[in-house]
Amino acid sequence: MRVYGLVFVCLSWLALLSCVASSSSDNNGVCMLQGDAAAVLCAIAHLVEKARSIAHNYDLKGAEDALDYVKLHKDQLDHRKTRLEELLEEAKTKGTLTPEQADKLKGAAGEAQKKNDEEHKRATEVMANYTAHHDKTKNVTTTARGETLTRQVCLSTASLIDILQCHVQGKIPDRSEGNIETICRDKGYEKHISEPLKNNLESCKGIGGSKKYCNGTGAALKEALEKWGRQGNNNGGDSRNIGNCKVKNHWEKHAHEAKDHMLTLDHILETVHSAKELTTAYLSTVDKMKDGVEKGKPMKEILEDARNAGKEGAVVLVAKPHPSTGENATAASETGGSDKVEEEVKVNVKLDGLQFDEDESSLANSKDKFPKYYVYLLAVLVPVCSIALAVAIFCIIRRTRPAHAEKGIPVEGAAAGKLQDGGKTASF
Repeated sequence: MRVYGLVFVCLSWLALLSCVASSSSDNNGVCMLQGDAAAVLCAIAHLVEKARSIAHNYDLKGAEDALDYVKLHKDQLDHRKTRLEELLEEAKTKGTLTPEQADKLKGAAGEAQKKNDEEHKRATEVMANYTAHHDKTKNVTTTARGETLTRQVCLSTASLIDILQCHVQGKIPDRSEGNIETICRDKGYEKHISEPLKNNLESCKGIGGSKKYCNGTGAALKEALEKWGRQGNNNGGDSRNIGNCKVKNHWEKHAHEAKDHMLTLDHILETVHSAKELTTAYLSTVDKMKDGVEKGKPMKEILEDARNAGKEGAVVLVAKPHPSTGENATAASETGGSDKVEEEVKVNVKLDGLQFDEDESSLANSKDKFPKYYVYLLAVLVPVCSIALAVAIFCIIRRTRPAHAEKGIPVEGAAAGKLQDGGKTASF
């Protein structure tokens, strides 16, 4: 009887284990992932959804507008630099700036122009491929989500929505569009997106209305896919084994393709928007140098104003062509046919040509306070004053000499003097 009882217990355990195994991975491939595996999968789905939203809502006009600003800044910086060079020649003639100071300001403006041209070139080049990459990104992010793919059972699907239903919800795919936020609620996927990227993504919720680009989605998706690659093992097959679950990996190819195109789109738009901000700062710096020289300010003040003009928060007036004139902005600013608007500097730029040592700054400051005509005046006055001082000293010495001579008169002379005065004879 004891033997029968032991056999019964063993059979019961086998039946229980069989039930558990069937519940975790049935014939349809339904199997719920737990912990980090489910959270990472949800992070990928969330980022694919975000990438799709960005690609579809950020239109070409937003990028073209940014590039137009870069071109506008280049035209106006070139124009203001030319005017600055003319003013520097006038300042040297007037003596308000030394030739050395004028050359330094000219060099700093040339440095700003060179960097501005580099940003313009970079932005123009990347925007040449923008339309093709944008259209491709819209397609691949939609495919990666999976609603356009053939929806099948868990054992043979490439749809990310199906994978979520199979392995996060633990049910057979119902071929619905699927709400990723609903499926992944309380799975803690946020912790698998690094803080800087998460904060950046959170600030871009209104992208559809504002057309403001949200950078970093491609990088965040890359990070999440790398974490998924460390879950379980792939073994070169068509499934990833994670615990007791076999997760089909056909969807991964589409997710990686979405990531690659999103990274490229990120790079293009980051480049053109960064160029817009940098060229604003370079234009502001050159404009402030021109303004300082034009107003006859001393070198020290020109330098300080120019440095501040390249810092975040500074403001520069930019001439925009009036729609009715048809002129470009630079020509329109000269003829009065432009609208001038304020642009705020949003980044900090530093030009080597504006950095001076303290000794050099002090020397420049002393030259500012003593223009050439003061130097010439001093060259005349110093010798004259020296001669006058020498004459005064000579006269003082001459006045003191008779007193010394009287002390040296002989006794007889002194006696004679007394006789003449009072008729008395002095006896010694």
